[in-house]
Amino acid sequence: MASRWVFIMVVLLAGSTAIGGEIYRWVDESGQVHFGDRPAGTSASRVAAPPAHRVDTDLQQRYQKRRKLLNAFQEEHEQERQEELVAREEAMTREKNCTIARDTLRAYLESATLYRLDEKGNRVNLSDAERTRAESKAREDVTYWCG
Repeated sequence: MASRWVFIMVVLLAGSTAIGGEIYRWVDESGQVHFGDRPAGTSASRVAAPPAHRVDTDLQQRYQKRRKLLNAFQEEHEQERQEELVAREEAMTREKNCTIARDTLRAYLESATLYRLDEKGNRVNLSDAERTRAESKAREDVTYWCG
């Protein structure tokens, strides 16, 4: 029981020495061990206090560095995912436009005549030069969209 009180006193006094005080130990006439911040009598000796509890700043720095790296990884992963989605959407658009361009070119090549609509909505057949230009434009579209 007495050793428990001694331990408690040491711990309490160690906390007070963290501010800058010193700990002294002495034994009185009856053999009782005492601790205090001031020496009592000539038998008092200075005791090295255990280091005060302090937060390991190196550990905190490592934790913060790890957290930053994880955040950077998550941001990079999210950015890659977004870029992949955009690339997928662009590929789908290209594929759709390629199909439209090929169908248009096939229709132009298989049709006996091509026409356009005038201001009133009436069909006007294309001349040979206009048809050649339309087919050429359709081939350019196929090349552009289909590669």
